[in-house]
Amino acid sequence: MLTSLPPELFLVVLSYLDFHDAETLLYVSTLLRTHTLHHLHSVFPFEASVTSLLSSFDTLPPPDRHNPALLTALASQLLDQIRVAVEAQPKWNHRACFIDHLDTLQHLVLRRLTHPRYPQPGLERRYAELCLQVRQLYLHSPALRLLHDPKYRRRSTRLPSAPFLPREYIDRWRRNCQESALDFPVISLADLQSGRFRFPLPPIFSQPAPGFPLASLPTYDAILQRRSRRLAFARFYGALFHVSSIYLESHLDGTMEECVREALVSGDVESLLEMYTAAGRDIDVDVLCAMVTNAGEQLYTYLNDLPSGAQQQEGGADGEANQLSVYEMPEWLRPERYQVRDEVVLRLRVLAWLRKMGWEWD
Repeated sequence: MLTSLPPELFLVVLSYLDFHDAETLLYVSTLLRTHTLHHLHSVFPFEASVTSLLSSFDTLPPPDRHNPALLTALASQLLDQIRVAVEAQPKWNHRACFIDHLDTLQHLVLRRLTHPRYPQPGLERRYAELCLQVRQLYLHSPALRLLHDPKYRRRSTRLPSAPFLPREYIDRWRRNCQESALDFPVISLADLQSGRFRFPLPPIFSQPAPGFPLASLPTYDAILQRRSRRLAFARFYGALFHVSSIYLESHLDGTMEECVREALVSGDVESLLEMYTAAGRDIDVDVLCAMVTNAGEQLYTYLNDLPSGAQQQEGGADGEANQLSVYEMPEWLRPERYQVRDEVVLRLRVLAWLRKMGWEWD
């Protein structure tokens, strides 16, 4: 239908689409490609240029995929796209413009990772290498950092500024953990001991047994696809915790602890293991679980040390709030946010042992 429209009317249709919807038309028909490309580069010049660079990265031949020189050149070109866009703005708007374009770059990378047009094994690791190279070039480019933050030399390292810091994707990590909790109900210890299982299958299995009735359901295929995306993101995300500068170290450790707590509370131990391995850290189940319980102890110690009036303000505990059940409390006050279920600990121990024995899964 779109191919039958005259160019003028087709451009009117494009004007109502955002970048991602308009980009999809590039792959619908070759007849639409010329007008769509012109529209994208006219209306979304930064997004179109970055997407073009990332597309060239996706389609590199295998011998060039891990070439350090090509990786550095591409990372430099991505930063140059931001620099050119920011320098065209008034000086007072440099910081806001840099933040906006950097957010766009980070979003485009995440989108290409989670919805790859050219799926390839190990794509998430290659993107992680690219992101780390962008971060490295940024940290060694004072001119770029001045565009991002003119006062960066006087800023506290508590909230460092750099591209592709893990905190930029922590919301995605939380959503993945919540999705995992819905896709894979945790097997209780009673079920394990009695030999009975609740389905869908737990993440430790990648395929149902032959003849199992759920194997024919489309929902099971969707669950496996979402699981693959979560694991790919976990490998990408974990690699971003590489400490390339003391400037970032304490911040990265704080973000890692938050991610560990989120995964353990939700029960997504498979993604946690992939992330921790990609980050190059040794798995110690007791230490990981202690991150959750210690956070709860610190919170309740802090609340108990507050004066009674301040406690009411922190917890929203006025006369009526005292009657609220635990499930009507703010989420950060709920006791289950600081507890790790026994079955989650068991699955983490089993998966960590399997990984140590050389077991790999996708």
